[in-house]
Amino acid sequence: MESDHRFLACSWDGVECDDKREGHVVGLHLGCSFLNASTLHPNNTLFTLSHLKTLNLSYNHLAGSPFSPQFGMLSNLRVSGSFGVIFQSFSNLVMNQLVDNITNLRELGLAETNLSCILPTSTFLNFSLSLESLDFFSSELSGNFPDHIFCLPNLRVLKLRWNTELNGHLPMSNWSKSLQILDLSFTNFSGEIPNSIGEAKALRYLDFSYCMFYGEIPNFESHSNPMIMGQLVPNCVLNLTQTPSSSTSFSSPLHHGNICSTGLSNLIYVDLTLNSFTGAIPSWLYSLPNLKYLDLSRNQFFGFMRDFRFNSLKHLDLSDNNLQGEISESIYRQLNLTYLRLNSNNLSGVLNFNMLSRVPNLSWLYISKNTQLSIFSTTLTPAHLLDIGIDSIKLEKIPYFLRNQKYLSNLNLSNNQIVEKVPEWFSELGGLVKLDLSHNFLSLGIEVLLALPNLRSLFLDFNLFNKLPVPMLLSSFMEDFIVSNNKVSGNIHPSICQATKLTFLDLSNNSLSGELPPCLSNMTNLSHLILKSNNLSGVITIPPKIQYYIASENQLIGEIPLSICLSLDLAILSLSNNHMNGTIPPCLTNISTSLSVLNLKNNNFSGSIPTFPSTGCQLSSVDLKNNQIEGEFPKSLLNCEYLEVLDIGNNNMTVYV
Repeated sequence: MESDHRFLACSWDGVECDDKREGHVVGLHLGCSFLNASTLHPNNTLFTLSHLKTLNLSYNHLAGSPFSPQFGMLSNLRVSGSFGVIFQSFSNLVMNQLVDNITNLRELGLAETNLSCILPTSTFLNFSLSLESLDFFSSELSGNFPDHIFCLPNLRVLKLRWNTELNGHLPMSNWSKSLQILDLSFTNFSGEIPNSIGEAKALRYLDFSYCMFYGEIPNFESHSNPMIMGQLVPNCVLNLTQTPSSSTSFSSPLHHGNICSTGLSNLIYVDLTLNSFTGAIPSWLYSLPNLKYLDLSRNQFFGFMRDFRFNSLKHLDLSDNNLQGEISESIYRQLNLTYLRLNSNNLSGVLNFNMLSRVPNLSWLYISKNTQLSIFSTTLTPAHLLDIGIDSIKLEKIPYFLRNQKYLSNLNLSNNQIVEKVPEWFSELGGLVKLDLSHNFLSLGIEVLLALPNLRSLFLDFNLFNKLPVPMLLSSFMEDFIVSNNKVSGNIHPSICQATKLTFLDLSNNSLSGELPPCLSNMTNLSHLILKSNNLSGVITIPPKIQYYIASENQLIGEIPLSICLSLDLAILSLSNNHMNGTIPPCLTNISTSLSVLNLKNNNFSGSIPTFPSTGCQLSSVDLKNNQIEGEFPKSLLNCEYLEVLDIGNNNMTVYV
């Protein structure tokens, strides 16, 4: 009867047995099984499965459940995974039992498990030499990670990503020859990259992004003395029975410290973003035959960009460094390249878009902030680009190659020297969603841009436009419309209210006149309205969900409508330098938890200052000078925790010190 029950269990979902005659349970695959905190009590029959080799508890609801010491009794366990599980407690004692007793453990996955109580230096000393995979992704580890883990002879996968309080250094020798995936991103690992990392000949995936590494990346020159390669360092305590032979060599046609001496020819993915690496980009990185992803952005690399020997790249990011010279022509041979970012360097010469058109899959291109770089384009390029950034390179006209880019979604041509008119053919770019032409010398062609049917964000600030189309029919999808710091005159046409999705409208620093359209009060999505420094007149209108209302330096009159207090997220109210009057609405005190800036200076406001509650008050700046305000100054205003600016000069108030 017992045997029958055993065989019945082997037919259950998630249960794996070794042999039909014995029926020993060797695997439990219980991921996403709606298990709860009561599942793992110490008397659970799970802990009697002495033959269990694989246990997967990933993505269940075990919050509040302690990680039971009974796990340490599963001595035959080879694979354990609890991805996405947050245990109430996972003590050093429990982890020590797990590490010490399960001597056959090959894979341990505790990603997104709370390990904040674990001390890695003492707890991780005795991991099984059989260990092949260790995944502590986002597990709240802290302290120092022991070097010897990198030396475990069978370790293939080590993932420590998103443990932002975890410190560590790379070992100086005896790296695991099996290591294929190494992810230390978003940790506090620091120091220089040692030559010895070249011993990890199987390495395919390397991610050191958002760490604290520094110095030059070595060219990994091979050691001629085998004893140097085999020596141990403190904290790297494995007694390896095999040491590299003096006859070990790496075959490659390259020389002088390139791939022939690194053994890193299997690298497919390399990400070193946001460290403090310096020096030239080592030549071996240009010579990896299988490299698909290379991101060296936001470091301090300098020197010239070399030619890539192979054409395997799909993603290349060298942005935010100090590279100089011309863009390597090998870029034009990367037929699989989809993403190219070279912005914020000192690159010069010419980017030839006629040749770049030979890269058929390129979808994302960013070459901004290379002020000595120019563009050559005489023909239309194939329509495959989705996102282009060509700002801050002194362009004098909109590049003609753009005309055929019907799938283009985002285009940034800001901070150039583009003059006069937006070309008529620009209306053919019907896929544009975001367009930035700010900080140029354009004066004509807004109507061409407003005809783009899918446009959501349009930035035209700091140009020379002198009028807005009438009627001003924005795209029905338009969310951001910025035409500040131009020479625009005339009225704000009521047709702008048809853009019902508009959230951000900035027409400041122009020569607009006339009254504000009353329909602005019906624009339920408008959160930012910036109209300062114009000649607008009449009374103000308040959109119901406004957060930033900035209309200072105009000719506005009348009172502040009480409807302003219905805007519960109002953060900035700036109406200074107008001709407004009436009292400051007492109901503003009801939104003091959101209101940060109140600027009403240089008007004709009268009455008294409302008494703002000191608890929860977010006011940081209050400027009421040059009005006719009277009464006693409310002392509660001084108790606002974040108040930095207070100016009530030239009024008729009584202030008690």
